[in-house]
Amino acid sequence: MNKWGAPPIPLLGFTGWQLLIAGVELSVVVLLTQDIPSQLIPVHWLGLFLLATVLTAGPFALWFSAIKQLGAVTVAPFMLLVPVTAFILDALIKGIWPTTLQLVGVALVMGGLVLSQQTLAVARSTLEASVHKP
Repeated sequence: MNKWGAPPIPLLGFTGWQLLIAGVELSVVVLLTQDIPSQLIPVHWLGLFLLATVLTAGPFALWFSAIKQLGAVTVAPFMLLVPVTAFILDALIKGIWPTTLQLVGVALVMGGLVLSQQTLAVARSTLEASVHKP
């Protein structure tokens, strides 16, 4: 968003259009593969609504808001937390625990995030010190 400027519409509307286009593309794939459920009961519609709003539109809006406020360089490394969050939710909700190799991956991701944020903080302080020199 920084490179091309802010979208010409409000952030939530921009997110909505992105999700609508993605939904249309996925609908074409569903029609081509004929992977259509035989029936849709109310609990399916509720699940679809929760997936579309709480688990997709909400996080997208938060993501773009964070990029707008903090900048892409600061926020982008946190995308690495997506699989870590999936492991945690799998363990808590389904009882599926990550393997040792996956836990090593989680440790590497967390270490990388800490290192990237520390490096970013040092770079900012160095930049600010050079700007304020007489």
